[in-house]
Amino acid sequence: MTFTDDIADPPSVVGQKLASAVFDRLPALTDELLKCVLKQGEACGNQSDIYGDDRLVPIDDLYHSLQDNLKFILSNLGCPGSYDLAAPRRTGQRRAEQEAPLAAVQSSLQVGFRFMWDTLVAEAHQTGIVSDAELVGIASEVWMLNSLFSTELATAYRDAMAERVLRQDQARSARFEALLEGRIADTATVWEAADLLRL
Repeated sequence: MTFTDDIADPPSVVGQKLASAVFDRLPALTDELLKCVLKQGEACGNQSDIYGDDRLVPIDDLYHSLQDNLKFILSNLGCPGSYDLAAPRRTGQRRAEQEAPLAAVQSSLQVGFRFMWDTLVAEAHQTGIVSDAELVGIASEVWMLNSLFSTELATAYRDAMAERVLRQDQARSARFEALLEGRIADTATVWEAADLLRL
C-alpha cells in the first residue's frame, strides 16, 4: 500500500461519480418520479386539480419539468461554481403562465428532491461507489442545489405573475380609457369592456 492509496477523492469527484452512476437511468427515474408526484397529488387532494392532460399542467409538461429537475441535480452535483439555472426559470415561468399555485409547484419540487436524494443514497449503498461519510458531504451539496433551484423557480414564477398582472392592468386601463372616451362603438364590446372592468 502506498501513501496515495489512503487519500480520499475530493468531494467534487465523489459527487460526480455518484451522479454519473445514476444519470444513465434518467428516463426510468423520471417515470418513477412522475408516479410519485401524481400519487402525492392524489393523497393531498390539492394537486389532483393541477396535473393532468385536461388540467392546468399537462402530464407531458410535468414529465419534462421533472426530468429537467433531475438533470439539474445530476449535472451540477460535484461541480462547484456557477450553475445553469435555466431549468428552474423555465419551470417557474411556465407554471405561472398555466396559473398553477406556487405552493403546489413547490410541494412537487420537494417530492422531486426527496426522490433524488433517496435514489442517490440507494445507489451509494448498492454499489459502494461512495462511503457513508462521503454521502454526508454530498447531502450538503444536494440540499444547497435544492435551495438554489427552489429559489430560482419561485423568483421566476413571481416575476412572470407580476408581468402578467401588469399586462392585465394595462389592458384594463386601455379599455377603460376607450370606454370613457366613447371610442368603443360596438355594444357587445362595450359590455365586454364593462365586464372586464367589473362595472
